[in-house]
Amino acid sequence: MSFVLDTYAWIEYFEGSPSGLKVKEILEDSRQPLFTPSIVLAELSDAVVKGKVKTSWDDLVRFVVFNTQIKDIDTSIALEAGLIKNEMRKKHPDFGLIDAIVLATSRKANSKLLTGDPHLIGEMDVVDIKKL
Repeated sequence: MSFVLDTYAWIEYFEGSPSGLKVKEILEDSRQPLFTPSIVLAELSDAVVKGKVKTSWDDLVRFVVFNTQIKDIDTSIALEAGLIKNEMRKKHPDFGLIDAIVLATSRKANSKLLTGDPHLIGEMDVVDIKKL
């Protein structure tokens, strides 16, 4: 089974929280293909600048790039993300485009999405890291 890690999962990992330790177990299981959407790097950059992540930016990027494949946004992901955002807004009025891009990336990769984001929990092929 392959996984896509979103910003929530990465922040939990770098904080060393109980949920982050579950993410660590998945990262250490090299049999599983792991992906990170490129837009997650932008969110992680923002988190580092704001001090939400204590790891240096260089170390964080090096670790993410070394341990996962970075998935760029392509036309099909962009188009699917717009549809997902509008559909999800029916349940979550504040559902954002970045979450839609991450979910579209996961679906295109035929992967499970690892997250703790309440906007995404309960969606098909989304794994709640708090329940691992």
